[in-house]
Amino acid sequence: MNSYSRGESILKVILIMIFIVALATGINLFVRGVGGIPDFQGQINASIDNELRFLSIFWVAFGCFCLSVSKGMRENRKYIPYIALIFFLSGVGRLISWLNVGEPIPLFIGVMALELLLPILIFGLFFKTRANDNLPLQA
Repeated sequence: MNSYSRGESILKVILIMIFIVALATGINLFVRGVGGIPDFQGQINASIDNELRFLSIFWVAFGCFCLSVSKGMRENRKYIPYIALIFFLSGVGRLISWLNVGEPIPLFIGVMALELLLPILIFGLFFKTRANDNLPLQA
């Protein structure tokens, strides 16, 4: 039986949640384009809409990758730091946008906070579960 530690179980849930959010938001942006962004107002720029729909599929793919890693946590553990790093850098991208272009809607500020803080939890759980693997087996 494949019994996971508490830390591994939490990591698995986080990865599945990332998958669900990436799938829902990625499909929304692919289908609706810029019009799928909450509180969007104004004229749709064809180039921005085109790029957003293109990139939305990579977001969906990232979510699917997270789901795949969650299904084989122990075998795919090596990918978890990369997932955390990519997720963190997406938050850095939002922060750069805020500083250069202006304040986004409150929803995106909350999303940015999650993207900057959740990777810290992911890294912590990753290293905790990795350290537990190095402990000698108890009889």
